Amino acid sequence: MLEHAFKFTSKAGTLESLRGMLHISKLCEQRTVTWQQWSAEKSNVLKGIISQFKNEILIIRSSASTEDTWGSSMAGAHLSIPGVNATHEELITTIGDVFGSYTELTEIDEVLIQPMVTNVAISGVALTRDLDTGSPYYVINYDDLSGRTDTVTGGHESKTVMVRRGADTQLRSKRMSKLLECLIEIESATSYNELDIEFCINDADEVFILQVRPL
Repeated sequence: MLEHAFKFTSKAGTLESLRGMLHISKLCEQRTVTWQQWSAEKSNVLKGIISQFKNEILIIRSSASTEDTWGSSMAGAHLSIPGVNATHEELITTIGDVFGSYTELTEIDEVLIQPMVTNVAISGVALTRDLDTGSPYYVINYDDLSGRTDTVTGGHESKTVMVRRGADTQLRSKRMSKLLECLIEIESATSYNELDIEFCINDADEVFILQVRPL
């Protein structure tokens, strides 16, 4: 394990902390809304979201304070809703539904709003260690058929590639080679090499990082 100074926080907070640190992969534009903001100034929050993401198709993602902690990931425990239009009616319903999926709401609990990545060629989850043994392998579970970003995280059937640490030059797939470069860059940025990283790659071979959390 590498010594780490990077601070993992919420799903939204960790992604925002990585902004400007990654040069091989991309991060989606994002907006974070806390439960306190949603409760106190819903109208202004909606105006801000609609102004920022006008005419875009969004995904409303959970970012609860109990997710992605060192003790528990809470993966899949809360709701995330894709395919949301940036309209008052859809946003007020879907943001409310995501907050409503949290077991116990606190003022600092968040919802993460992002535009959906289009023309997805591959999506999945990459672990920078073997989960069962801790062996030095990158384990990439991916879907290259559906064009969706939530199949692997949703527990659907996927394909798996395992790459021994230091053997990434032996990969024949250009997309997988680039993904490995992205994983190594994130390890360097966080000074941590036991990570669970959600990603997707579009038709232009751009790698988007959707979530980073410690194993």
